[in-house]
Amino acid sequence: MTAKIDNPAQDHPQSVSSKRLWYGFGGAGIAWILLGIADLLTAWYFCAHQLSGGRTLMLVFTVILLITAIGAGWTGFQTFRNAAREPLTDAHAVGRQAFMGMVGMLMAISLGLGVIWLGIPAMILDFCRRAR
Repeated sequence: MTAKIDNPAQDHPQSVSSKRLWYGFGGAGIAWILLGIADLLTAWYFCAHQLSGGRTLMLVFTVILLITAIGAGWTGFQTFRNAAREPLTDAHAVGRQAFMGMVGMLMAISLGLGVIWLGIPAMILDFCRRAR
């Protein structure tokens, strides 16, 4: 026996703006790619010029882009929840908005962990030794 959860948002799915839909769908992937590029450029610049502060900059990049990935996941979840016509425990991604929201949510989970794993070596390893 399943319990029906009354949710007014599920009775009348709302249309999601195109920007929110695409941010929820691809925001975590863009954050992951940008962190990889920032990692390469920061290691190259700080090590080639023998500068300090690379770890701090990578920590800042990691935190900002992790927040971006979490925000994209939350936006994807909200899109999926608003587009689903069933309770969340029984919901299926039927339709474009629900599918993009669900995929964005799952991508944010996996690539959010990727952002964390990409940022960890900058905090543990010697920054310039890692670049060589």
